[in-house]
Amino acid sequence: MNLSEFYQWFNGGVEPKPRIIACATRQDVKDARQWLERQQTRTVGVSRYVTERGWYPMPNAVLGQLKEDIASDEAAVVCGLDGYAELLSEARQQDLYAELKNWIDDNEPAAWFVVHENALPKLRNVFYNPRYTSGKNIVYINEVRSDVTPPPPLPTIYLVSERWLEVMPPDVKSLQAYLEAYEAGTLHGARVRIAVPAKNEKHLPGLRDDVRQVMTLRDFMSVFYEVEDPLLSDAALERMRREGIPASASIKEFIAADSVQREIVFWRLKQQAQPDTYLWYVFDNGATPGNFIERFVCAASTLLACSDAKKLAAERKEIIEDAELRNFEAHIPSFIEMTRDAPAWQKIAWLNNGTDAEKAALLQILGSDYSERIRKEVFAVYPDIEAYLSPDANAYFTEYRTLKIQGKCTDAFAQKALDHSQIPDGMKARNILLKAFENDGETALLVVDALGAEWLPMITALAEKRGLRMVSANVGYANIPTVTSVNKIEWPPERKLDEIKKLDNIAHNGAEAHAAKTSEENLRVQLDVISNDVMRAIGNGLAKHPRVLLTADHGTSRLAVCAWNQGIAKTLESLPSNAEILDWRYCQNATETDGLEKSLSGAYFVVCGYNRLPKPGGKVFEVHGGATLEERLVPVIVFEQGVAQKSDAVAKPVSELEENDPFA
Repeated sequence: MNLSEFYQWFNGGVEPKPRIIACATRQDVKDARQWLERQQTRTVGVSRYVTERGWYPMPNAVLGQLKEDIASDEAAVVCGLDGYAELLSEARQQDLYAELKNWIDDNEPAAWFVVHENALPKLRNVFYNPRYTSGKNIVYINEVRSDVTPPPPLPTIYLVSERWLEVMPPDVKSLQAYLEAYEAGTLHGARVRIAVPAKNEKHLPGLRDDVRQVMTLRDFMSVFYEVEDPLLSDAALERMRREGIPASASIKEFIAADSVQREIVFWRLKQQAQPDTYLWYVFDNGATPGNFIERFVCAASTLLACSDAKKLAAERKEIIEDAELRNFEAHIPSFIEMTRDAPAWQKIAWLNNGTDAEKAALLQILGSDYSERIRKEVFAVYPDIEAYLSPDANAYFTEYRTLKIQGKCTDAFAQKALDHSQIPDGMKARNILLKAFENDGETALLVVDALGAEWLPMITALAEKRGLRMVSANVGYANIPTVTSVNKIEWPPERKLDEIKKLDNIAHNGAEAHAAKTSEENLRVQLDVISNDVMRAIGNGLAKHPRVLLTADHGTSRLAVCAWNQGIAKTLESLPSNAEILDWRYCQNATETDGLEKSLSGAYFVVCGYNRLPKPGGKVFEVHGGATLEERLVPVIVFEQGVAQKSDAVAKPVSELEENDPFA
């Protein structure tokens, strides 16, 4: 029925009993209530039962108090029940429906509940029995079919603690004032802020989920700034409230920040991370401010098989470079261990930051799988290996470097080392090659202890890449035994650069003295010495001198150690009784027999190939003193000031010896 019909029905005389007048609009509620009041019907507002500030009574308490206050022989108009119900949770609304239904079924005391139907959406479900409508226990005013016209949205309610009233001024001063305004029909707008006391900063129970209770700092930041993150501490939230929220953030800022600011930067990084980027996957992989750097490195372990793995690996590398590697490097070994059993081709792209651990891991991978596919992948992230393995027409050293990378010797190559232990015809001694520059007054000498001819292709490749002008590259032979004491190089001291001894130290002691290191770690340090120390020393020398000549006292042999460890090499036992064995590789007071070569001075006898003399003790990584080509042959390379030109004449290196030369 409409309101006019309701008025006529009421004036016709109605039995006093509890009835619900469910109106389609708030205006209908207001008009019906005012009309009933004019009929001298007593009005009772639910607001009177919300007297304690910060407390919201439950349905049984409200309706129980109402029953006590309404005389059974005098009907009263009850208003504000819909406003009260709007704030309740669904469970508490169910309690309200149950209490209301019991009241209606008991048929006393008499009351007119004038409500907005939208505030009690389950009303029709509760009073579904036709007897309620036929008996006028429930009367629908201007009813609207909800399946045709959806109900208007409920207002957004904010309960604001006294703590925040300065920044969030309330529309009404209390819950009771809110219900009074609701009952009077003076409450308008889609948003209402209600002041409530700070009561242990606890949320009021029994209210619907979308009632925004702004009690705590966390509530305030959620409502006022839309900052919702359980990982943010109160200290971080307070700083954000006081100083504002950063518009953007970087990982470099995260690293430089104090612990509180780190939380804020972390939160902003998480907000700005785009889906399917590496940073997004890091946050999706359980990153927190406390483990962020570790997760940033190690989240990659979950992405090895991802179709975009290479793109994501490049993103990771770029961010690490921008944020400075030292902050991440400590976690690289953890990533390597986590991916230990993964296929090599999946993890190579992620070992792209140039750390010591990554380089050693790449060398280990290449040592296990020397296939073309794996080489190509490794070269892309570790260019120094590609430089070391640069194409070389010389079959001996090409094979030597390949086997050294793989950490093994073969019977065939051990025989080749023995067969080719003699100096090729026509090759000049290193000291002869140096004579042309010793007294020219311009050339500075750089001696790298233990720099054998195996390193010539790498030095050539790096020089070209870095624009160093290399005007000649030759190979000369050192004296035997191939030790420093018989290969001292005289040079004017004012033009002699500081000698680099790291390669020799690695040969004897490994990458770190008194520390067990793998062969991959030792080789990694050798490559670093060439790429960093040697190339830097050349550049620094050219800054002071017109010309720099790079050479060595002797080379070393890794495969001699491998051959012994593999049982390929043997110990030469048939020596004169008075032979003085000075090392695995040379002795005195012997005779020139199979496997031994006499030095030019006649004072020493040197082992050819990979066999050894019966000297107690082992070798850590490499040996020298013997007569293999890798021990005897050393580079003699001349660099000049200026930018490298393609037309620069380069003398014939060891790789271009005649094919009929026994060395080839």
